[in-house]
Amino acid sequence: MVQLIASGSVAWHRYEFSEAVDGGDTITKGNTVATAPRNVHNLAVGFQPTARTAAEVELNYLGGYFLDASNQHTYPGHTLANARVRYALAPGWKATLRVTNLLDRRYADRADYAFGNYRYFPGRERSGFLEIGYDLR
Repeated sequence: MVQLIASGSVAWHRYEFSEAVDGGDTITKGNTVATAPRNVHNLAVGFQPTARTAAEVELNYLGGYFLDASNQHTYPGHTLANARVRYALAPGWKATLRVTNLLDRRYADRADYAFGNYRYFPGRERSGFLEIGYDLR
């Protein structure tokens, strides 16, 4: 069985006031709120070849956003791919191998521009996880 799952959001975040901040940005009514991406979308394709195994690949898209309240500096956004394979070990028990940032993209988990400097908080490089779980139901 193949399953396709899509989700996302589109939002418009705007300042509703104007204010000059000491030592910082001038906030202008109508500007886009800093570090608030307009688009966040996810797409996953799952496949269950047997009753005990399942696999999934997903794409996570984070749209670009302004890094400062004055809307002069931007982060372009990023798209990440993740994958997981799950195997039912015994009744109630499952093992999952999960790989995040499958293509080992460089991206910022968060970014901003303040006091004349860009700040990027690097996202996690490609990482693998082995999870063992038990369902208490």
